[in-house]
Amino acid sequence: MRTIQADRIRFAVAAFALILHAHGADVVSIWGGARGTIILKSDGTVWTWGANFDGKLGIGDTNPVRMTVPVEVHGPGNVSYFNSVKTIMGCEEHNIAVKSDGTVWSWGWNAFGQLGNGTTNDSYTPTQTGLDSVPPLTSVTKLGGRPYFTLAVKSDGTIWAWGMNQYG
Repeated sequence: MRTIQADRIRFAVAAFALILHAHGADVVSIWGGARGTIILKSDGTVWTWGANFDGKLGIGDTNPVRMTVPVEVHGPGNVSYFNSVKTIMGCEEHNIAVKSDGTVWSWGWNAFGQLGNGTTNDSYTPTQTGLDSVPPLTSVTKLGGRPYFTLAVKSDGTIWAWGMNQYG
């Protein structure tokens, strides 16, 4: 008889096996969730796998719908590959990253503005967050959030938030 716990263990073992077989640099950070996994490698590249709803995998489109092996996240505008990343965070249907210059980048589902790019359009590749903010969002050191909103802590200690604000 299959149980939820046994399925979770099998998934964790399979995910760990995929990580062990990732080529190149070592994995320095990993986030897993209900719909996918995101890893940051020591060379600053980002890899994802799982469901690709609304562009969550960051590979330039929504096909294929599901990836069972890691794929490298494409660069902004689907040019080259995303790099120079120092921090990642995986959310339910979007992903967030901080590049080494302190800028925030996001991709995936954006119905509540959780990508922070001034729209509610989904993004299939990373798009810079907070460009329309005054001042622009830079110097970010930490990330947080949930499915419908995103949080960032700047080096000066201020906390920024964007996305759904139904309950303040």
